[in-house]
Amino acid sequence: MNSITTQEIVDQMENGIAFQLIDVRSPTEYQKIHAQPASLQPLDSLNPKAIIEKHGEHSTIPIYLICKTGARAGMAWKKFQQEGYENVFVVEGGTEGWQKNGLSV
Repeated sequence: MNSITTQEIVDQMENGIAFQLIDVRSPTEYQKIHAQPASLQPLDSLNPKAIIEKHGEHSTIPIYLICKTGARAGMAWKKFQQEGYENVFVVEGGTEGWQKNGLSV
């Protein structure tokens, strides 16, 4: 499984490197707290094919998956792999790690 640290994401944000951050938790969890600039795509209704098509099959923009601690993001990562999309990563530590490292929520 590919993963990325919050520090690597911070470095990319500071350098203006584009990425998509997808939160795969439930809407209730997302409403309570979520990483900025994450969009909500709950795991149970996640459609990797639609997301891939939105960006084009040959998009170079990486997709970062985040949940509370990483377990559901790992399941989402597998869904992307099954659709043949390789440029997808799980955020290490999830939303808890994001917040712990002082990033915007």
